[in-house]
Amino acid sequence: MAVCWAAACNPALAHNPFAEIPNRDSSRRRNKWTVSSDAGSKPCPRRSLANSLGGCGLNASEPAEEEHKLEQDSLPPDLGHALPANLSWLWSLSSVADDSSPDPLSPPTGFRSMGVIFELEGVIVEDDDPELEPHAWFILCEEEGKEFPMDVILRSIKGMKTEEAISEVLGWSKDPLELQRLATRKEEIYWCLRGSEYRLRSGSQQFLNRLVDYGVPMAVVSAHPRRSIEDAIQAVGLEGYFVCVVAAEDLSRGKPDPEMFKRAAELLDLESEHCIVIGNSDSTVVAAASAGMSSVVVSSNRPVYEFRVAPRVVRWLDELSIGYLENSTRINPIQQRASERHMEVEGLSYL
Repeated sequence: MAVCWAAACNPALAHNPFAEIPNRDSSRRRNKWTVSSDAGSKPCPRRSLANSLGGCGLNASEPAEEEHKLEQDSLPPDLGHALPANLSWLWSLSSVADDSSPDPLSPPTGFRSMGVIFELEGVIVEDDDPELEPHAWFILCEEEGKEFPMDVILRSIKGMKTEEAISEVLGWSKDPLELQRLATRKEEIYWCLRGSEYRLRSGSQQFLNRLVDYGVPMAVVSAHPRRSIEDAIQAVGLEGYFVCVVAAEDLSRGKPDPEMFKRAAELLDLESEHCIVIGNSDSTVVAAASAGMSSVVVSSNRPVYEFRVAPRVVRWLDELSIGYLENSTRINPIQQRASERHMEVEGLSYL
C-alpha cells in the first residue's frame, strides 16, 4: 500500500479520522460534535444546539431515548466563546427556543384577516326547485295581467332586487309605491311556494365548522327580505355562525351590482380584496369581481358547464380547502384588474 510522503514526515497529518468513531462496547463516551478553539478541541453541547435549531423550525423532534442520552452530556459553562463569531447568535436562541416554537395545533394567524361571504340557497341550503323563481313571476304576471318575460330576461333579473327588476328590466312601473306593492306581492308568492322547510346541503355544516375553527368571519347576502333569510338560518340551526346578514332592506340595487358584497365587507371590517364570495350564479362572479373580490360558484343541481365566467366551480362546499380560500384573497393587483375586465366582457356575453 502506498504511503503518503507528507504524512510520513509529519505525524499530525497521518491522523486517521476513523479512529474517532466510538466503539459500541467502549466504556468511554465521546461527543459526536466538537468545535475547535485556541485551547484545543472542546465538546459542543448537542442538546442546547439542537434546541436552538428547533426554535428556528429546522430540527425535527428526536426520539426520547436520544434526548435522555443528551441530558447526560456534560455542558461546560465556557463554551460560548468556542463558536466562531459568525455563529455566536445560535446561543441566544437557546433561551427562547421553547417560547418561540409555534403550536402545530393552533390555526395560522393569517387566516383571521380573511372573510367569506355566502349566498344562501343552492350554496348552504338546498335549492330544491330551480323553477321556483320563474313560477313566482308567472303567477304575478297572471294576477297583474302582464306578459310573462322570456327566459333570457328571467336569467338577467336573477339576483336583482324585485323593485329594480320591475322598474328597470320589465318596465312595469316607475312609481315607488307601485313598485313596493308589486315587489311585496311577488315575495309573498315566492315564499308561499317555497314553504318553511329547509335542508342543509351535504358538507355545508362541516365546511362552516372548519371556518369557525380557523376564526374566519362569515356573512350571508341575499336580495330577499331579511326576515326570510334569518328564518332560513334558524331553521337549519346556523344561528351564531355569521357576523352579519345583508338583505334587501340594506340594498338599493341587487346583482350584478357589487353593493351587497361591498356592504358585507364593511360589516366584516375587512378590505374587499381580503374577502371571497361563494355564490350560485354567473352574476355573482361578475358582482364579486366588480367589488374587487375573488369568487367560487357552487353548481348545486345545475351542470358545471353552464357557469362560463366562474374561476372555480364546485358542487359541494367541503370540496374547498381553507388554504385555497386564503390564497384566493392574495391576487396581484394587475391580475385582479385583468380579471375584472374579463368578467365584464364575459358578463355581458352571457346576458
